[in-house]
Amino acid sequence: MRQLFDFNFDELSRDDLIYILKRVTSSLEYLKDLSVENKEQAEKAEKTEDFRALDYYSNRSHALKTAYDQVISDINSGLKIIGKVTD
Repeated sequence: MRQLFDFNFDELSRDDLIYILKRVTSSLEYLKDLSVENKEQAEKAEKTEDFRALDYYSNRSHALKTAYDQVISDINSGLKIIGKVTD
């Protein structure tokens, strides 16, 4: 996954930073919604003993967790950069 923070913060305005934070928040909300939906589908698959679907949702859950972790990592990287710029 591509890094979110691959630019120079010195060149960004306050409005740019607000826009970036809104996009990151939106990404996290979307991942949360997908995770909830995925969990519901996995529970249905488990109840009906559809092991093929259960395997699919298990793999999807892992991919969603990886994406979430990457977004959090990008946020932390961005915060470190912002901290260096504002010091």
